[in-house]
Amino acid sequence: MSYLLTACRVLLLVVFAASAWSKLRDRSALAELAGTLTAIRLIRNGRATAIALLIAETVTAGMLALPWLPSVAAFGAATALLCALSAGVAVVLRQRSRVTCRCFGASRSPLGRWHLVRNLALLGVAATGLVVNEGTGGHPGGLMIAGCAGALLAALVINAEEIVALFRPLPIINQKGS
Repeated sequence: MSYLLTACRVLLLVVFAASAWSKLRDRSALAELAGTLTAIRLIRNGRATAIALLIAETVTAGMLALPWLPSVAAFGAATALLCALSAGVAVVLRQRSRVTCRCFGASRSPLGRWHLVRNLALLGVAATGLVVNEGTGGHPGGLMIAGCAGALLAALVINAEEIVALFRPLPIINQKGS
């Protein structure tokens, strides 16, 4: 397996596993996702769709975790799921709906352009995994480094909202009598 393919596989595996786990560990997160899906007025049964999304994330993460599974199948599933998620965010942005992001469980931030950019970047990673030729192996140390790089990038993707928030200007507080 090539180093690039390993990094792409681990990156997407960690992102989908973290997203699924955030919904599995806390039933309220899944219920909040169902409410968000219903609020965008495109889906009638938010609960069923939330469960389907959870299953899709779990299955996709599982497929990415199996190195003997052909990359076309694993990255194809990731590509399809990311297309659907990106389309959902695009619909929310077009409707100018003010719904909260439920990508990694409970969050207070509304879905915005950043989420679409993130999903499209992940879609690029999945597409890269589809087109990269599977190598005949690689040095174990190099594969380990590639996997660690993928996991590090996944951690940055998962925590990007918090990282960006560190650099936002603080609101100006009107103080009288100073």
